Amino acid sequence: MGIVGLAAHRASRGVDEQIAFVGTYTTDGRSEGIYRLFLNSETGALRLDGVAAKSANPSYLVLHPNGRVLYAVNELSEFRGEPTGAVSAFVVARGSGALTPLNQQPSHGKAPCYVSVDRTGRVVLVAN
Repeated sequence: MGIVGLAAHRASRGVDEQIAFVGTYTTDGRSEGIYRLFLNSETGALRLDGVAAKSANPSYLVLHPNGRVLYAVNELSEFRGEPTGAVSAFVVARGSGALTPLNQQPSHGKAPCYVSVDRTGRVVLVAN
């Protein structure tokens, strides 16, 4: 399971919260992909908000330096009929943290398990 934090978000009841995303394994059918949670900055309590994006085995997540794109590796052994995993990109809505699919590409290797973005945000690196 991967987890990544996002920017601060003020909830309607006046509590400072951070949005967090968690990637999960979906092969057993009990999970649907990337989940959004709210972390209470005062108490440390986590509150599950639900599925932010349906995605197959998004095991590791990272945010672009500008905070507007979330990348996930899809830890698969086959993608689009080829022996490879994938990398997915999602647009992150400001404030709500809603995720919208942007792009998905093969990782050119089975079971990718790590993704990173360089400081400039121009290069995404994946480890299979």
